[in-house]
Formats: sequence, C-alpha cells, structure tokens
Amino acid sequence: DRFFLFNQGSSESTHCCGLTECSWRRNVGVGTGKLSDAVTSRGKKHREELKKVVAAGDRGVMLFCVSKSDVDTFSPVNEIDPDDCDTLRRVATAGVEVSAYATVVTPTSFELGHELRVELE
Repeated sequence: DRFFLFNQGSSESTHCCGLTECSWRRNVGVGTGKLSDAVTSRGKKHREELKKVVAAGDRGVMLFCVSKSDVDTFSPVNEIDPDDCDTLRRVATAGVEVSAYATVVTPTSFELGHELRVELE
C-alpha cells in the first residue's frame, strides 16, 4: 500500500482508507487490473489493519488505483500471492469496503477515471 488516509470529521466515526496502485493487466484489449504483481507482506499487514478499524466500528476502505485506462474489472492474482489474495477476501467479508478505479496518468497529473467492477473470487 502506498498511503494510509485517515479522516475524522465532525461525526464520532473515523474513516480509514488504504490506497494501492496497480499496474498489471491481464487480457488483450479491455481487460482486468490485477493485484499483486509481486508477493507482499506489507499489503497483507495493511489490509489486516483495516479489518481492525472496521471491527472497532469505524469505516475501512481498500482503494485500488489501476494505472491503466483500458480495464473494466479488478481482481486479485492467486498465482502470484495467494496469501495476500486470501487476506483481501477475508477482510472484505469482515466489512472492509473494496473499491477500484482506473486512473488517467499523465506526466503532470494522476486522476481517477471510471469505477471498476471488483471480482474477489
């Protein structure tokens, strides 16, 4: 994960968001953004932390930014890091929200594009 964002507004709840960049794509043409392109222990740790945030009654969101505009789906890659994929599925079942967006990357900007369908199975 690249960032951990916290927001504590005027309400009693805290919102915590883990932000991860994903650049790997499977399929030719419109395809699926995939995580992870390498084994990660840090990503697993951050997802477990988000699970604790949700268990404490706050909002936890795992946001995947896929740096490809030609994708329509996001899913984990079991072949590369099955342990991290299992962790992602487990924390989603525990209430961590999982969202993914295509991004538009230029030399001077990084913008969220369209929302992607998330397939965790």
